[in-house]
Amino acid sequence: MDPFNPKPVKPRNPAKGMVFGVLVVAFGLILLLSNFGLINQSVKNMIFSWEMLLIVIGAMNLFDRARWFGLTLISLGGIFMILHAFSINVSFSHVFWPTLIILFGFLLIFGRHRQMNGRVINIGSDAEDVIDVVAIFGGGKRMVTSMNFMGGKVTTIFGGSEINLMNAKLAEGNNVLEIICLFGGTELIVPADWNIKMEVVHILGGSDDKGIRSAVIDSSRTLIIKGIVMFGGSEIKRF
Repeated sequence: MDPFNPKPVKPRNPAKGMVFGVLVVAFGLILLLSNFGLINQSVKNMIFSWEMLLIVIGAMNLFDRARWFGLTLISLGGIFMILHAFSINVSFSHVFWPTLIILFGFLLIFGRHRQMNGRVINIGSDAEDVIDVVAIFGGGKRMVTSMNFMGGKVTTIFGGSEINLMNAKLAEGNNVLEIICLFGGTELIVPADWNIKMEVVHILGGSDDKGIRSAVIDSSRTLIIKGIVMFGGSEIKRF
């Protein structure tokens, strides 16, 4: 890690590079066979199409952190390829939004760390090492005072939540906090010297890291923020 730049450099994913290489070889072979007339023109048009491009980009993201983004692209490309094969004319907007909502629903159902006893966010403080916060059509604030904070999950749907970690301390190693924001927002208030990695997928949403950023004092403790933000936002405030 560069002492003058506390933001760590993300290592390259070898699996993603391998998949890209295999796809390049496959497309090259298909083009070669096509030039010798061994592949039907309609099949060639289907392979070298924008629908297939979506599927390829999605497949590459399956081996990266943006798996749900990859699944979205594969689903959209596959649906439009089937519609094109059966000569069904449907606009992009008719398929895009329903597919996006369905995939987000599956994310909520099968997401990691899912618990059946989700609860509405409370105003107050606690010393829990792992949090599980749900804010639906509402919001609130949570003050975390754990001295061995290990992450957890924050789900915000049509609402907002504020998680204050100023009086908390990260546990040793990597601690994962998963956020899911749908038409909502999540605000995290953290100390300026925390080592934070953002691995969030954004779909018509965004994340921001604001405030005073100081050098990381203890690089052995990391907060990894994962999840998906759709039609909403997540914000980190450092003090």
